[in-house]
Amino acid sequence: MVSWSRKITYLVLISFLLSCITPMTYVDYDEKVDFTEYSSFNFYATETILNPAEEDILMLLIENNLRSKGFNSSTFSKFSVDFYVEFFEVGNSAVSANDNSSFSNNVNYMSITINFSDTLTNELFWQAVVERRTTRYISKEKKFKYFRELVNEALEQYPPKEEDNSEVNGDLVNNDIYK
Repeated sequence: MVSWSRKITYLVLISFLLSCITPMTYVDYDEKVDFTEYSSFNFYATETILNPAEEDILMLLIENNLRSKGFNSSTFSKFSVDFYVEFFEVGNSAVSANDNSSFSNNVNYMSITINFSDTLTNELFWQAVVERRTTRYISKEKKFKYFRELVNEALEQYPPKEEDNSEVNGDLVNNDIYK
């Protein structure tokens, strides 16, 4: 029979592992902005570490997401969309004292940041950052699905709801959402 302490340990371990799978989303926005004024968008000249085909996929996914919410893509737009991508590793390494062997337990992550700026003033008024675990090599089909999930997670909270604007603490409010 398994002891209670072992059951709790397993439960904590499973919870930790599941929390590593879901993306972490951070959203900041300017509470003083009237988001109803921003009905059209266009992309700012983005340069990322991705290849041009992957950048095009991200642009298409962002555009489709915004269009599904009623926003229009226009040359003379109200706001500009910019995004960038980062890859990073989180982990630890250790050396065994007995046989001088070493091991590394690094986990790869991808972070996508999406910025919305007023076209006339170039002022940033909304930003989302999504971090999610990734693998080094991924098929094109899985990459499209992965990118779509990241974009949908990032834009899920755009535009902010009225009740989200209730706490005024300054120009930018940090509405951290952990999912």
